[in-house]
Amino acid sequence: MTPGPLLALAAASFGGADWERRSGLLVGGEPVHLRLDALSALFLVLVCAIGGLAAGYAREYWSAHHYPASASRSRAWWSALLLSMGLVLTASNGLHFLMQSYIVYVLAALTLMGALVLAPGWP
Repeated sequence: MTPGPLLALAAASFGGADWERRSGLLVGGEPVHLRLDALSALFLVLVCAIGGLAAGYAREYWSAHHYPASASRSRAWWSALLLSMGLVLTASNGLHFLMQSYIVYVLAALTLMGALVLAPGWP
């Protein structure tokens, strides 16, 4: 990973200039346009911090040693959910914002359904 987004996050967090990235990739007929300003940087820091703490807790609570069948799947879902929330915070195009919001909703619903179906301690 290049340090560009990390430096942009730090600059936007401390009142620097906004970071923008336009891509030639078309999604839904529109080019991908990401933007990071001070407010979205604040929420992105919160998502990363809380997501990282939760991932660290889950690594000990739901270890791959005790639950080899489901631990890797749950980590993949959690990573996809955090990535989607980060993309929602940086999406500058309304269509992409709605698409990412729906993906976050679906991933959260699937994660919650899995948590309700599998009680803690079940493999």
